Amino acid sequence: MESPAENAPDLPEPAPQLEVAAVYGAVVGTSYWIKGKVMNGGDAPATGVVVKVQLLDGESLIEEIEAEIETKIEAGTKVKFEAAYSGEGLKRIRDLKAVVTWAEQKE
Repeated sequence: MESPAENAPDLPEPAPQLEVAAVYGAVVGTSYWIKGKVMNGGDAPATGVVVKVQLLDGESLIEEIEAEIETKIEAGTKVKFEAAYSGEGLKRIRDLKAVVTWAEQKE
């Protein structure tokens, strides 16, 4: 006779699930400041976290910069990130997009 554990379906391993929960930017003086939050909605911590922010002029990429953020985000938590840009394309910025990656996802 088989035990109930032998008949149980295989459950997925706990894993992080990161997403950009908020991102906004504004010109302050001679720089464009970006702030936002990343949420780990998964059931495991995420390590090696990186947020890259794309500054856009309509559909064209002006610059991609790496934001400052904690490199480990625990499951079920939100963490703030920020970045600043003061390059030549400052006055052309019309939109921005933030993309989050982490070590386990890059492998």
